Amino acid sequence: SVPCRGPDSQPIAWPSTEALTVAAGTLPASAIPYTFTLIVTKGSRAPGTFSVPVTVVNQVIPAVGLAVSAITGGYQMEDGSLYVNQDAKVTFAGFSDTPNTNLAWSVDGGVDATVPAVAPLGYTAPTFVLQLSPGVFQRGARYTVKLTGSLPVSNSGQGFTTGGLLINSPPSGGVFRACVLDLQSAGSACQTEGLPISDTFRMEAVDWSDVDVPITFQFGYLLEGEGAAASGGSSNGTNATANATAGAAQNVSEATWFSPSTTSYLDMEFPSGKITCYAVVSDSMGASTAQLSALITVGDTTSGGRRLLQSANANFAKARNKMKDNLKAFRANKVNQAAGSMALEGRKKLTPAEAMALRAELMGQIATGTQRTVGTASYACETFGAGSLVTAAAADMGTTEVVGAGDVMGKLLTAKKSFMSSTCTQQAAKMMSNALVAQIYGQALSQVEGEQFLNNLISGMNNVMYQAAFGKVAGESKVTVVAPASDLSVQRLTVATLLGQLLYQNSPQETGLAPQASFQVPTNLTSVFGTSSVDINVHTHSYGAAPAAFGANIVSPLYGLTLSYADTGTAAKVANLTEPFIINIPVDLSGLTTTGKLLFTQQVTCVYWGGSSYISDGCNVTSASNTMVTCACNHLTTFAINQDPNVQACGDSRKQSARGEACDDRNLVDGDGCSSTCTVEANWECYGREGSSSTCVNA
Repeated sequence: SVPCRGPDSQPIAWPSTEALTVAAGTLPASAIPYTFTLIVTKGSRAPGTFSVPVTVVNQVIPAVGLAVSAITGGYQMEDGSLYVNQDAKVTFAGFSDTPNTNLAWSVDGGVDATVPAVAPLGYTAPTFVLQLSPGVFQRGARYTVKLTGSLPVSNSGQGFTTGGLLINSPPSGGVFRACVLDLQSAGSACQTEGLPISDTFRMEAVDWSDVDVPITFQFGYLLEGEGAAASGGSSNGTNATANATAGAAQNVSEATWFSPSTTSYLDMEFPSGKITCYAVVSDSMGASTAQLSALITVGDTTSGGRRLLQSANANFAKARNKMKDNLKAFRANKVNQAAGSMALEGRKKLTPAEAMALRAELMGQIATGTQRTVGTASYACETFGAGSLVTAAAADMGTTEVVGAGDVMGKLLTAKKSFMSSTCTQQAAKMMSNALVAQIYGQALSQVEGEQFLNNLISGMNNVMYQAAFGKVAGESKVTVVAPASDLSVQRLTVATLLGQLLYQNSPQETGLAPQASFQVPTNLTSVFGTSSVDINVHTHSYGAAPAAFGANIVSPLYGLTLSYADTGTAAKVANLTEPFIINIPVDLSGLTTTGKLLFTQQVTCVYWGGSSYISDGCNVTSASNTMVTCACNHLTTFAINQDPNVQACGDSRKQSARGEACDDRNLVDGDGCSSTCTVEANWECYGREGSSSTCVNA
């Protein structure tokens, strides 16, 4: 070998150090690579060597680097590479030592980083969000993330740096089954038929193993006919059947799921019907198996001839006693498990009045259970699932059930905050939507009940959507949750990105209103946040009923916009703005009288929920039609449109000279002597006392 020589042709003496830094200009450019060799010696042992070729070019090459800003579903190992789950999200920060460097991110292994589903924020910005998914990243495989930097000038080269990814594999090797517990003994066959809310079934996942311990197990179930048509999860196990035979018309997202546990089984009783039991097995990092399924049949008579000897009421009495025992023993999870089964069975076996009384009782017990356990996000999700089953017959709900749903939501506000899945947020929205639908159908609440319900609804769903945004990066696509009487979304943005935006919010499906509401955001929110660089959660929502509307005549759904701090979820106090929010709100006048519809645009007010009543402070109507009202409000909250029949209006048959009315003949028609603006028309004379209707005749 030939020693390296510098530009002055003199040999270069390299230091004997662990790290070697070669400054720019030390070596002249050469088409032939320089070979750097490291020799490591220790005592009398043979020296170890390692060589690497380095090509020096006469170009400007930016030095680029990357760092990991955040990881959801993984961690960074000692060598700097990442050990992540198949559905992890990793946020990288790229940088360069040269201004105006054009950055481009890529991933090997056939991963297309130009696809938004893989890189939600794009692949050419300094911040790179990599969203892994099972369909793109393979378990156990290694991938390389590469950041390339180039300069927009001639005679420049590309610099690059890389980072490694190792994809974690979920637990493997086990089976899943669901069997009648009382008939299960060592060596016996798995009995998959049993009696409703009487026989105890054991859902069991056995022989699963993984290097990342402890392993956790989550179980769930779906009664045939309860879910919408969709594909389900994969199957495995003793009596686990393929989805084509286990109910392909089921939607696993509609299943009721229970809190994860390190216990590999769950014992519970089920309602009548064909039931698909589910299990998901996860390692300590959160890498999960596909959804495992097993089919069971529950009925009054099994194929083996076992018959239910007790009456339905006696069977429910036994189940009620179990429920009371669980409450006394502070087993809130057992309360949730039993409540859903009993509510579903009650629909089939009890009279409507008995079923309503049972659901009211169950809702109260679920609410009591929330006070007898440590509140976690997984327990909240389990409770939402039970609540959505109990309230499922929305048209037949009683006041106690409606109030109970709000009470459950309110009690869960203190639960520990963490990420909530789409299934969890959907169950929460479904439970509260069912309670709203009941009110749309006429289940009226008292003023106090309505106030409490609405406060729990707004604050509770704000809390749920905040947790749905956990791990989001500013600029990612929004999370949307839709239920019949509610529609909600949340997106993380910087304040600077939000300013001046026009935000749209769908109307709830149950209302039948096609138009969207919209919020025009003012261009200056510095008085609220102090800076435009902070990340915030932007949460819009609509609800199809207006509880606690005593003294008001609400003619629209409730539409709201909440801005909260991304790190805490605390709602920002947006009030007394110098530039207002401009809000367009769709209205439904089908419930008004003919006169009410006639006078609506004159009697309309923009109101918001103030915690105990609907008030109009800080809001003004800027335009109104019989389909849409525009409000200018200097604050944020949940808004609605009110029609106040006490507001004096042209056409209300009450002539008011103070309002400039010369006549009022109960209509807004021109050509009858009193015009549509309540002025006397040419060649007509109008008579009538102040405050009464006018009669007009040709002059």
